[in-house]
Amino acid sequence: MSASASTNPTSPSVTSISCDRCAPTRGTAVVAGATGYLGRHVVKALHARGFRVRAVVRDPKRLGSALSFCHEVVVGQVTEPETLPGIFDDTDIAFSSIGVRHFRRRPTPQEVDFRANAVDGRPRFRESAIGGPEIFTQREIADLAFKVVSRRPRYGHISGRTLEGAARLLQPFNRNAASIKLMFSALAKRDAVAPCLGTHRLADHFAELTSLRKAG
Repeated sequence: MSASASTNPTSPSVTSISCDRCAPTRGTAVVAGATGYLGRHVVKALHARGFRVRAVVRDPKRLGSALSFCHEVVVGQVTEPETLPGIFDDTDIAFSSIGVRHFRRRPTPQEVDFRANAVDGRPRFRESAIGGPEIFTQREIADLAFKVVSRRPRYGHISGRTLEGAARLLQPFNRNAASIKLMFSALAKRDAVAPCLGTHRLADHFAELTSLRKAG
């Protein structure tokens, strides 16, 4: 596999990769959030189906093994569209798993949704409900996580009203933390079950995270 980077200062950093695995036969697919757990699996799945994969990332090193399944790697900031001109040129499919999973103040969920996943208020991507092959209760997910790390389960309980109150108090200071608390409050009140698809199991994901943590 060989790579060459664009040197045009007005364009995003683009690395074109000569992929030895197979020649694309079904057009180009853009994957935003390609360095995440879901994004890496999507990169490999699209490549296996014959697509030329254009990965949009902030840090190419985080692609890991998925790098060898990419034909192009575009480095830029998705919440700043001006850093990513032309990423959808000659594109047949676009996929995004971009989201906010931290308590830092920026970017906010609104910035991610309206600047990265949308243009002028219109979605860049169509939402799809896709689940894995298993369905769990929240307690079963926690039990599984404790089992993978061989620890005795220990639980605490916080009411939805408490979470909502904490979110209102946090809102003026940290919108991300407030939004995440509201998300957990909403999830505690309703089911979030998508169609069962795929073969990747949650226990294997937890085991992989544990191995990476021990190795790093």
